[in-house]
Amino acid sequence: MTSAATLTSPCLRLVCLGDSWISNWISDDSWDLESPVPVSLRAGLIASGLEVELFVAGFPGCKASRVVELANVCRLRDMCLHLDKGGWLPHQGELAAFLQKFSTPVKADNADEDVDVVVAIIGYNDLKRGEATGNEIADTLLGLQKLYKAHGVEMILVTIGRGRPDLESQRVLANARLISE
Repeated sequence: MTSAATLTSPCLRLVCLGDSWISNWISDDSWDLESPVPVSLRAGLIASGLEVELFVAGFPGCKASRVVELANVCRLRDMCLHLDKGGWLPHQGELAAFLQKFSTPVKADNADEDVDVVVAIIGYNDLKRGEATGNEIADTLLGLQKLYKAHGVEMILVTIGRGRPDLESQRVLANARLISE
């Protein structure tokens, strides 16, 4: 939960971070993204009387482990700029060099995020590809939450959405940990 100081500031600086739950391709033949969840979240916050500056960092197909790699080399705002410039995120490979090809800044170790809250919806792709268990995804996301907390950013982890029936037990396990910890 955000602190009272954050909510009483003139403007809530909000980032929505994640995979295709955050942003998805408009069509198969376009690199343009749409972001209905972040836009709706912003609208709801504005309707409740908050002024909101929204940034979107949605990387379709991305895994939680890849977002952690990205968080270690790129500020949240710069992730959003990367997407705004038509950037995307490869599923593997060294990220700092990749980002520099797009002229996306790579952060210093203690760079200020200049953000109040990050809402993250991510983790299903890790399950879908069989690359992590529910416990491993929870560990990854809770570690990411600690990383952002150390940079002064509150992180709200949204539970992983339902998908294939064969993944349900691991999804439920990850979500139970995200809710309880």
